[in-house]
Amino acid sequence: MKRKTIVTVLILFALFIPLSLYSQSQDFQMSGTVLVRYRGNAGNVTIPSSVTSIGNGAFHGRTGLMIVTIPSSVTSIGDSAFQGCVSLVIVTIPSSVTHIGNYAFQDCTSLTNVTIPSSVITIGDSAFSGCTSITSVTIPSSVITIGDSAFSGCWSLASVTVDANNPNYASEGGILYNKAKTEIVYVPIGISGKVTLPNSVTSIGDDAFRGCTSLTSVTIPNSVTSIGRAFSGFTSLNSVTIGNGVTSIGADAFSGTGLTSITIPSSVTSIGDSAFSGCTSLTSVTIPSSVTSIGNGVFANSGLTSITIPSSVTSIGDSAFSGCTSLTSVTIPSSVTSIGNGVFANSGLTSITIPSSVTSIGDSAFSGCWSLASVTVDANNPNYASQDGILYNKAKTEIVYVPIGISGKVTLPNSVTSIGDSAFQGCVSLVIVTIPPSVTSIGDSAFYGCKSLRSITIAEGVTAIGSRVFYNSGLTNITIPSSVISIGESAFAECGSLVSVTIPSSVTSIGNGVFANSGLTSITIPSSVISIGDRAFQECTSLTNVTFQGTIYRYDLFVSSFPGDLRDKYLAVNGGIGTYTRSRGSYTWTKQR
Repeated sequence: MKRKTIVTVLILFALFIPLSLYSQSQDFQMSGTVLVRYRGNAGNVTIPSSVTSIGNGAFHGRTGLMIVTIPSSVTSIGDSAFQGCVSLVIVTIPSSVTHIGNYAFQDCTSLTNVTIPSSVITIGDSAFSGCTSITSVTIPSSVITIGDSAFSGCWSLASVTVDANNPNYASEGGILYNKAKTEIVYVPIGISGKVTLPNSVTSIGDDAFRGCTSLTSVTIPNSVTSIGRAFSGFTSLNSVTIGNGVTSIGADAFSGTGLTSITIPSSVTSIGDSAFSGCTSLTSVTIPSSVTSIGNGVFANSGLTSITIPSSVTSIGDSAFSGCTSLTSVTIPSSVTSIGNGVFANSGLTSITIPSSVTSIGDSAFSGCWSLASVTVDANNPNYASQDGILYNKAKTEIVYVPIGISGKVTLPNSVTSIGDSAFQGCVSLVIVTIPPSVTSIGDSAFYGCKSLRSITIAEGVTAIGSRVFYNSGLTNITIPSSVISIGESAFAECGSLVSVTIPSSVTSIGNGVFANSGLTSITIPSSVISIGDRAFQECTSLTNVTFQGTIYRYDLFVSSFPGDLRDKYLAVNGGIGTYTRSRGSYTWTKQR
């Protein structure tokens, strides 16, 4: 009986082997000796020895594939052959393979080690890109071509080693170079600590060190002449030594790094846009006299506490020092002719002097500088002037900029003809303003948010007060001159301390929300007023006395122009011209006889 059982097992085993082999052979779709497609689901696959080439996408997306054995008959691995095989841990590439195609092993995230045999001549574009678990790579002497981004996205790759006999490539310190070491081919993303580039390197291209977030120090030799967008975003990079051969620092070259200080060599003539922007730890920079221009946003949002601009600089680009909240003082040399838009916006400047050489100052150059209390202009400047810390055009007919930090009393010169939109907006320490008779208009939001403004004298000459001019200011009373004919919407809205206003007989209309939420206790509407806008006196909880000196028709007086039932009482048969009062907190008005 025992013997019969053994015979049965042997027969079944003999039958199983050919059936298994037959089944596995059906998983390989062939075209001659080219493996076109693997259709199986095995985790461990041995490619038949009859295969000479693994075709494009042959194993693409086989997520269950863990181990592959490639026979010595194979000479090439096609494009995307194993792309997306996320479980692939082991692959043995035989010494017969001469070509590894584009994307051949892309996104094989479990692959930790690859041995490239000395037979391989070409490695295609992105061949191993996205192989996040690979820690090191050795390039044999046989490789003459490495495609673009061959190892990009290999986050664990800390070192690339090239055989000394390779005719086209070399390595040093784990970095891949061309043979002469004049160009950087690839820097492993996982490289860390300090890197010293060889003296043969002539340029550092854009994204050369892309993703190398563990890099802390870089020494750039004198042989390098240009630095591209190479180190952007490396928050761990706190030290860089730039050699004396560098002539240009490219846009975003060191933006967002952890640099604490930098000495720019005297060989540098140009610094690209945003080169050091976002370097929040960067407190000190030395700019050499070889630099003639400072580009847009070069030091924007950096941690600079001081900066010396050399006398060689003729222009300062847009937003060059914007957001430098620790920068309190800057000396602009007499060589500078133009200051761009938003140059010092939102910086920590407390004062600034404009030299005689500056002929143009961009929009919002000093906007948001909450500590800036004074701007001084050299008397010989042909285009600008200053008085009491305010920046004017040369003739002092126009206000160019009022420092937000200005305080106390301001008297505008008699030459000023208009006060522009938002001219004094946000000047929270301004207390008293005197406007001369030369001014004919006050622009929208001119004194918006001037919470400390208690008194303003508007001379005869102003004909229009714009919208939101004194919105949320600290005014307690105001006399509007008889030259004013229009008052814009919300001009005195939210002025909680405003208890008294004199409206002249020249005013014909009171706009929407003009005195809304103000502290008015009484108001006289002159006979010249023929319309009162929506919410003009809405939420004026302290308003208990209103005098109408003229007639306003129903359609020119909104339901919500006044609190309570004042509109109804005024339009009633026995309403009209007269004085109306109410108790504070009451919605009922009574006409006084």
